[in-house]
Amino acid sequence: MFGQNVDTQDLKILKCVHDYKTMSKKLKIRAFGQFHQCQYNCVKDIFSKTVETCFKQCELELDNYFEEKKKRKIENKVFYALPIYNNSEPSKQYLIPQEQQGEYQKKTIQFEIESQRKLNELKNILDERGKIYKL
Repeated sequence: MFGQNVDTQDLKILKCVHDYKTMSKKLKIRAFGQFHQCQYNCVKDIFSKTVETCFKQCELELDNYFEEKKKRKIENKVFYALPIYNNSEPSKQYLIPQEQQGEYQKKTIQFEIESQRKLNELKNILDERGKIYKL
């Protein structure tokens, strides 16, 4: 026996993935912007003895950001969450058995919550760096 159609949940997951990728790109641009702004602030007085130290600090901060991003990166769980296509009937929309719907919905919700949490953590890191360096 087959349960309800799950296309709306698939679209929800794909939208979540798209939002995650879009926000991830924006955060990456923001991180590079902060990095270059930090460098610009360092070289305002090019003859200062602290310029080299400042550059090293900028690079260290950018490296730290990308290390944090790697830790918080969402693995490719989309295919794990999406139900398997029925290859024998490609013309029909695929359905999942009713007993698996609860598990599928649970994975969908977990994926959304996890992706949102990780994006918020990365955003908070950039906010904190912006406050520290007054960027």
